[in-house]
Amino acid sequence: MNGRLDALDAELTDEGGLEQAKRYANERVTARFAFVDLLEALEPPAEATELHDAARAIMGRLAAAESALADYVATLDTDLDLDTIWSTPLGVAARSADAEAVALCLAAEEEFDSTQERADLEGVPWIPPELKEVVTVALGCIGAER
Repeated sequence: MNGRLDALDAELTDEGGLEQAKRYANERVTARFAFVDLLEALEPPAEATELHDAARAIMGRLAAAESALADYVATLDTDLDLDTIWSTPLGVAARSADAEAVALCLAAEEEFDSTQERADLEGVPWIPPELKEVVTVALGCIGAER
């Protein structure tokens, strides 16, 4: 999902106008809901159920917030630059939901990456013994890290 969103951001041009903004908003929503669908299809081990449920809830709220923003953009008949669109109450709500998703992602990364300091993973049966010593996770929570 983040890779697709990064690609959409890279495709933006100053001359794209309203049609570009509408396509951009719709494609973001498509990427968000595709990710939610993937999360829904996962059956996490019992030890990861709480994290999985939190991720599903946050990503669902984010997808819904971006969908509401895309619906608003679809009603526009004059050009607004993307900064103005993101500054609307719907845009602020979408950015807030995104910040919540990034915070959860970073917390999950930190939890997994604590094994880099050779923290013991006793009692985590879903990780095979040969992998319990060190786990490195790169979820790509922040664009600069992807």
